[in-house]
Amino acid sequence: MLHRLRPAECNESSPGEISRSWAIRNAATGTCRMGNDPKNFVTNRFGQTHDVPNLYVSDASVFLNCTDKTTTLSILAFSLRTSEHILQQFKAGGHPVSGG
Repeated sequence: MLHRLRPAECNESSPGEISRSWAIRNAATGTCRMGNDPKNFVTNRFGQTHDVPNLYVSDASVFLNCTDKTTTLSILAFSLRTSEHILQQFKAGGHPVSGG
């Protein structure tokens, strides 16, 4: 599934060209997009992958589009929300504890 996804495209001052600063800022945005349909999206709304239930993605790659500012605060907020979801799942017995 990952081979079909491309990073989100951002508006640049020179259409058709990707500047070095764009590549540094936004290279990972949109590569593991979140959504309900497992055929078109890698993760659900909590960053949990559709194919591997105990694998979570909690970075800018889940965002559908990049912003005109830094994504740091959005990543932090999403990570906090994801961690709260994981804790709730463990408390409810929804996630098996892996390891030996």
